[in-house]
Amino acid sequence: MASPEALHGRLQKDIDLKSKGKSGTFKEKVEFDDANMTFTLHGIEGDVYDEYKVYRPICKVVPKSKGSVAKLALEYERVNEDTPIPNKYMDFFVSMTQDIDAHAYAAST
Repeated sequence: MASPEALHGRLQKDIDLKSKGKSGTFKEKVEFDDANMTFTLHGIEGDVYDEYKVYRPICKVVPKSKGSVAKLALEYERVNEDTPIPNKYMDFFVSMTQDIDAHAYAAST
């Protein structure tokens, strides 16, 4: 049996702003922190909870001289030690953030 610490984790990825696989469901509440330029998705229900007790994507936008950088984090707790690290969900989060950026950029030009 794994220790509780072995079931918790955090994936992080930074992407410059300017998913593949099967579809699934995810219902979330979005929390915006304008002062820190951050949004957090608090999961309510969805397929992700078949494998994870906790699933919390976080995006922080950091302005730079030209554009911004999105710092993405995915906090999670696996149901058990056999559950994989949620890389596929991080890939989807990256893709979603890039789509939001493309839409926002197109609207601003």
